[in-house]
Amino acid sequence: MAQDTIVVTGAGHGIGKAAAQLIAEQDVNLVLADTNEDWLAATASHCEQKQATVLAVPFDQRSRVSIEQLFERVDKRFGRIDALANVVGVYPAERVTEMSDELWDKVILTNLTGVFYCCRAALSRMLDTGGGSIVNVASILAAVPREGFAAYAASKGGIESFSRVLALEAAPTVRVNVVAPGPVFPSADTARVPPEHVDAGQQAATTAHRIPMARAGQPAEIAAGIAFLISADASFMTGQVLRVNGGIHMA
Repeated sequence: MAQDTIVVTGAGHGIGKAAAQLIAEQDVNLVLADTNEDWLAATASHCEQKQATVLAVPFDQRSRVSIEQLFERVDKRFGRIDALANVVGVYPAERVTEMSDELWDKVILTNLTGVFYCCRAALSRMLDTGGGSIVNVASILAAVPREGFAAYAASKGGIESFSRVLALEAAPTVRVNVVAPGPVFPSADTARVPPEHVDAGQQAATTAHRIPMARAGQPAEIAAGIAFLISADASFMTGQVLRVNGGIHMA
């Protein structure tokens, strides 16, 4: 039986890196994509020491051409795609009255339009080969407002709505679900990441007293949700939002 091929975007740091490392423990073809080639190489090196066969591909989430090239590389190397985890995201904060057009466009293009590009490319291939699973990463801020994060919240709310429609269009052969993290405590590698790439949930880690579980999450805990939704254990789940947030949002 052929190995499954799983693509993880944003695999260079944080939740994407944790997801890649967890998935690498399986006997799969693992495709890692990230903008930063140094981060990507570090994640690939770690994953290669496990069970997975690894392909690392630098790409730009904001570029349709770059995303098409990513999936063409997957086609050429493995011939199919069975799962996609969209973890890439940028998180700059600016109040609406002070926000530039450029910042708004950058956040929406990276966090939402880029996810659309990736999902479209992956879904067309999955439908041709008979099935698969897509997991998109949203955020607690899609449902719980926080000043300064209008663009980010709009992009992540858009991911939830987009994913529900995609789940309908992809059924019954391809499942589409969402993981919505709450506050996430920065991992060691995240400390080296520029501020615009630090998850808004991570910036909220100092509000742990508001979280029923009395702490922020770890990237590996969010990764576990992603891996679950990709897996056959979630075979009857589609169009769902899995909220991994320590109880800070219970809707």
